[in-house]
Amino acid sequence: MYMDARRLIQRKEYYQRLSAREPQDLWQPIPVLTALVVHPEGILLFDVGATADWKARWRATGHDDVVPYLELQDDQHFEALVPRVARLGDIDWIVVSHLHMDHCGNLRHFAGTKATTIVQEAEYLHAFETLKAPGAGGYITSEYDVGVRWRLLAGDMLDIMTGVDVIALHGHAPGSQGLVVRLNATGTVVLASDAAYTIDSLGPPPIPGATVHDHQQWLRSTARIRAYARAEKALVVAGHDMQQLPTLWFGPEKYYE
Repeated sequence: MYMDARRLIQRKEYYQRLSAREPQDLWQPIPVLTALVVHPEGILLFDVGATADWKARWRATGHDDVVPYLELQDDQHFEALVPRVARLGDIDWIVVSHLHMDHCGNLRHFAGTKATTIVQEAEYLHAFETLKAPGAGGYITSEYDVGVRWRLLAGDMLDIMTGVDVIALHGHAPGSQGLVVRLNATGTVVLASDAAYTIDSLGPPPIPGATVHDHQQWLRSTARIRAYARAEKALVVAGHDMQQLPTLWFGPEKYYE
């Protein structure tokens, strides 16, 4: 996506919109990450990114003017990866960190497949029962009310597959969650999603981003992430850290096992 970088430090009075963004020096691209876990016990997808139809689908809530997608000049649009994965029909689990539009925008491609979509119960209730169409505050109802098979959690789900845990990381959203993957060759990876917008968000002291639903819960979640980093020397992958992104690219000759 593309946005005013100051949204990452919770100073709303400074935010610019796409339609009025002079000067443009503080606008920058930010990554929208997804992770595919191929495991002897099944195949899991963590987050499904945002939709290629963002202009039309986000317009009713104004998100198209705040966090637009980059207009790429070639056919290598990374968003197309998730629909291709969906067409394979092999995904057993989809773990959605939360239901903001940049994390659940391709869920509709999994309707009618065998995939079970895991979300925290608090997040589901907020998105489906508290909010009305078309949505607000990062939620766009048409992105998640798409007829997938849901499984609701109230907290952690340990060993969804051996060595893979879903962990509650509430605060950024009412029911945020992350994924812990313990790899034999390279150690533990914590996919923190927006519990840590950037690695710097973890502090200390923690630095909240533009959207924090419950500040105290978010502080407890950042402490939990740091505990994994200390106890297991885990690699923490932040939700939207452009500086971290190049360090995560291993290329075809280097990969996680």
